[in-house]
Amino acid sequence: MGCGHCGPGASACTLRSRKTQQGAALLSFWELIPMRDRLKKRIRRLEKASQELIPIEDFITPWPNMELPCEESEQRALLLKKWSLYQHQEHKKERDAITSMLESQQEALQELLLISPELHAVAKGPDYTPPISSYQPPEGRYHDITKVYTQVEFKK
Repeated sequence: MGCGHCGPGASACTLRSRKTQQGAALLSFWELIPMRDRLKKRIRRLEKASQELIPIEDFITPWPNMELPCEESEQRALLLKKWSLYQHQEHKKERDAITSMLESQQEALQELLLISPELHAVAKGPDYTPPISSYQPPEGRYHDITKVYTQVEFKK
C-alpha cells in the first residue's frame, strides 16, 4: 500500500517517513542533554546553599509559658472538666429539642393526611427548592493579610 501520491506498492514513502521520525527523535534527544546538565547544575547549587527557614506563626504563642502552682493547675483542670460537662449537656438538650420538634411535625403531618390529603400535599411542600435564577449574591469586602515569604536564591 502506498501513501497516495507514491502509487500502489511503493514502500519508499513509508521508509522515508520512518527515517524522518527517527531523525526527529534523535534530534530532540540531543537537544535535551544540555537542559539536563543545566538542571543538574541548578540542583547542586540549591543543595549547597543554606535554605532560609520560613517561620510558622501558628506555633508562636502570644504569651510566655509560665509555670503555674500545683493548686492553680488543678483548679484550671477542674474548671475545664466542668465546662466540658456543661457544654455536653447543652448540646444534648439542643439535640433532644430538635428531635422532639421533628417528631411533633411528623405526627401533625400524619394527622393532616387522615383529615385532608390535599392539604397534606400542600403542607409537605416540594422535596427540594430550585435556585433563584435572578439572585445576585452580595459583594463582600475581603482584606488579605497573608504574609508572603520568599526564598533567597544564591547566585555564584
